[in-house]
Amino acid sequence: MSKLFESVLLTLHGEFLTSDYLQYGFKKGSGCAHAVFTFTESVKYFVRRGRKVHCAFLDASKAFDKVLLNGLFLKLLIRDVPLPFIGIMINWYSGLQCAVI
Repeated sequence: MSKLFESVLLTLHGEFLTSDYLQYGFKKGSGCAHAVFTFTESVKYFVRRGRKVHCAFLDASKAFDKVLLNGLFLKLLIRDVPLPFIGIMINWYSGLQCAVI
C-alpha cells in the first residue's frame, strides 16, 4: 500500500524532489559504475595536465540510518515544497516503528 501511496506522491510532487546531476545513488538509470567512471575520468584529466590529484573517501553506508528528519523537512521547506506534502512526510516518518523479534 505504501508503494502505491509513494507513487501518487511522486506523481504529484516529484518535481520538488530532484537532486544534482552528479548525485548517482538512488536514481533510475544511474549507479556506482557511473560514479566510478566520472571519478576515473576526472583523475585522468588532471594527471594528463601534470596536476596533482588528492582524493578522500567517505564510507556513508550507515548515514542512511541516521537522517536528521528536522533537517530533511527544513530542506523541503527551503525548496518551496507544498506544505501538505511536508505534512504527509512528517506524519509518515513520525509514525515509523521497528521491532526485532
